[in-house]
Parts: sequence; C-alpha cells; structure tokens
Amino acid sequence: CQHLAQSGADIEFILPFEADYSLIDFMKVNPEYVGSVESAEITYEDLDKVNATVYGKADISTSQAKKMGIMPLDHINNVFIDKVTKAAVLGEFDVIHAHDWLTLRGAMLAKRLTNLPMIVHIHATEFDRSGSSADGERGNEMIHQIEYEGMMMADQVIAVSQWTKDVIVKRYGIPADKIQVVHNSIDLESPYIKSHDESANIYHYLYEMQKRGYRVVMNAGRQSIQKGLPNLLESAKLALEKNPKMLFVFAGSGDMHYELVERAAYLGISRNVIFTGFVAGKKLRDLFKISDVFVMPSVSEPFGSTPLEAIGLGTPVIISHQSGVSEILKTAMKVDFWDTHALADKMVSVTENDSLRDELAAQGYEEFKNHSWVGSAEKTFQAYHALAGSLS
Repeated sequence: CQHLAQSGADIEFILPFEADYSLIDFMKVNPEYVGSVESAEITYEDLDKVNATVYGKADISTSQAKKMGIMPLDHINNVFIDKVTKAAVLGEFDVIHAHDWLTLRGAMLAKRLTNLPMIVHIHATEFDRSGSSADGERGNEMIHQIEYEGMMMADQVIAVSQWTKDVIVKRYGIPADKIQVVHNSIDLESPYIKSHDESANIYHYLYEMQKRGYRVVMNAGRQSIQKGLPNLLESAKLALEKNPKMLFVFAGSGDMHYELVERAAYLGISRNVIFTGFVAGKKLRDLFKISDVFVMPSVSEPFGSTPLEAIGLGTPVIISHQSGVSEILKTAMKVDFWDTHALADKMVSVTENDSLRDELAAQGYEEFKNHSWVGSAEKTFQAYHALAGSLS
C-alpha cells in the first residue's frame, strides 16, 4: 500500500477492528465502526483470538466459539461487510481491491451495490491452508465456496505467485487469462520491520554453542499443517545421524505446536531442537542473523516472505519447490517438501561447508536486492488504471 500510494493511488483501507495506526500516513485507514451490527466493538486482540477459526478450525460454530471465549468469526465478518458496503456506497471510488476469503463477501456485496470493478487478490487459498493444494483433503467447503464466487465475480484476479495461479486454475476452474501474477516482496528498511536497536544479539546460548562447533538451522512461521514441519523434524533426525552438532530452532506458534514438541521427543532429538514460541521484532532479526541456514519446507506456500527476510539479513535458505518464493530465488537450494532425505543432505552440506554457506548467502542477497515492492506496486496500479478506464 505504501508503494501504491507513491504511485498515485488514493487508498481507503477498511478493517474490522481498532488498533494504533499512527505510523500510517500514506493512506486512510478506516477502522471506525459505522454500522448497526450489535456489539460491534472489535479489537485486534479479538481478531487474534479467532486465528484458530481462520487456520484449520474455520468450522467452529458460533455457539462453540462463544463457549471458548472467542469472538465468533461470522460476527467479525458481518461487521466488516457492513463497513465495506457503507463505505462503498457513501464514498467515491474507482476500484474495489479485496484480499483473500475473509474480505470477499463484503467486496462482492459492494460490487453489486456500486457496479465498481473488483480485483480479488489471492495470498492463499483454502487448499494451501489445509495443506492440500495438489491432492488430499479439501479443507473447509464454506471457504471454498466464498473463494470460488469471489474469483468468478472478480473483474481480475491477482495471484502472489505462478504456484498460486496454477492452484486457482486447476482447483477452482478460473480462466488463466483472468489471473495476473504479482509477486510479493519485503522491505527491510520499512519502519514496521527495521529495528534501530543495535544492541548485541540476544541468543547468547546459540553463540556459545557455535563456538563449540555447532551449527544452527532455523525455521520461523505459523506452525500449521501447511508448513511441512513434521517433515522437517524427520529430516532433522536424519541429518543428526550424519552430524550431531546441529541445533534446530523453531520460532513461531500455531495449532501444531504441541504435536511438534511431542514429535521431536518421539524421534529422540529433543536435545537438539529448540521451540522459542512466537517471536517478532529484534528477537526474530537476531535469530535470522545468528542462524547458519533458514529452512522453509512448506507443503503449499503461495509465496513465503520469511526466506526473503532471512536472505536480506545474510542467512542462506533452503526452500521447497512447492512455494511461490522459489520462483524468484533462483540460486536458493530447493527440495520437494516430502523428500526428507534430500532435505537432510542439503542441511548437512550447508552446515558442514562454510564456503558453500557464504556463497549461497551472497548469491541470495544479490537476488534480494533486485526484487522490491516497487515493481509489484506498479503492476497493481496498472491494473487499477485498466479497470477504472473500462468504466468510461
């Protein structure tokens, strides 16, 4: 949005909750509730609580959610729909730009009321979130239906990668010529990411272990079925059989967290596996910087920004072929998510060969420098122009 604004887009960004938006001066953020849905005081903490119903448990009923102390997802969505449609009818806009399934019902109703062109921007499908973009379980049928209707009704679909576009064409039957690929990016200089704290790295234990010859393998992200983390643990066991001086750090949280902890114990590798829980800010950047290699073995990753962050901070990466970011990181080591032996071999190779590690980091950083949000924003802004021009 920041780069879209620099391109000339006048953006009103509609959210269903209140938060601190004081840093955002490049667009209008509309968190104020203007409708009539009962008990509509929703905070970011409410939305955070409902994460379980968004990823993996979206079929939790309203009554179950209330018993669990979770703001019902349908209630939050109704508030959002009400806000979007009122803003669309009362404001003066050229294009509706909707992101993923949670926004699609509001966007579709706004389109019906205003006849404005609509872009549906797909960051992940329900097939990705359920770990079944190729085969297997479908995930939540209600979400599939919303995604299908939204993309069929859209004037244009933007996919964050060719991987995602292929999933949309194959699993939803959306015409390929209706879908444009616009890769995501990351800006390490953004005030939302960059840290001005230059104090020493907080991971003293890892630093001491590195001095004793250990190497650190890192993963960061949501611990869900989509991320392929059980396979990473299987690969860790195979790698430790070849090189016992490896430490595996899992940064993040999610519905699979305790299953992963138990799996590490079952495999007999708990001494070499560290679960940090959720980390962000300087803690996460310090972990990237001290790690010898970052691994993302996702089953289905529409894009995957953490490898870009790792490379931007000087850490080489190993990523699955089943990811969008693999399309732009040409020199990164890649494996199929299911090939635990290949992943183990690559982790051992990087951690035992400092020159290989350094070369991968240098090549990755060159690719990182050549990729930015500027190009992505320009493609999106051109789509706005094309659709807005169709109205005249």
